[in-house]
Amino acid sequence: MYYSDDIIYIISYKTDNEGKNKLMIRKYLPIDSSELNRLRDSVESSQTEESSQTEESSQTEKSYEPEEEAFNPDSYEIIAYEDIMRDRSGKLGTKHTFYAEVLQYYEDGDNAMAMLMRDANSDMIYQAYFSSLPENRLVEGDEVDVYGLLAGLKGYETVLGSENTTPLIFIHEILIKGSDY
Repeated sequence: MYYSDDIIYIISYKTDNEGKNKLMIRKYLPIDSSELNRLRDSVESSQTEESSQTEESSQTEKSYEPEEEAFNPDSYEIIAYEDIMRDRSGKLGTKHTFYAEVLQYYEDGDNAMAMLMRDANSDMIYQAYFSSLPENRLVEGDEVDVYGLLAGLKGYETVLGSENTTPLIFIHEILIKGSDY
């Protein structure tokens, strides 16, 4: 769970009947400012107490209603890849936009994941997660405009067995060149 401005985000994994992990992202708008402050305090303290995080997450789900926010591309900023990687939090909670090529795309039930290469630079890779399937299925090689929320840095194992760390982004909107514009 983390917060950005006046919004609370709860990120969790649930295991389905087949034993596969599913990424769950919930976005909540506080009922009042005292609840927001209480939850901000709990988020900060939960970074050191994992059990506190689980307890607060269940309370949060009862105390908040999902925020319905219209997509506004002007609310997203272009951030230098190096700035995201240098920031220990990976610019956590920042709305971010960039142009990319789809390297890999995978769907699992109602969720999807993609590896994206920014600005045709193989040193600028993002891991992108979709909380619901995009309107059009992505294909390797698609050129896309990405709008999403940075969720920190995430490591993964490469095909050759080495470890790589990249920014993690939760997709709000993705536009495919040649299809959406």
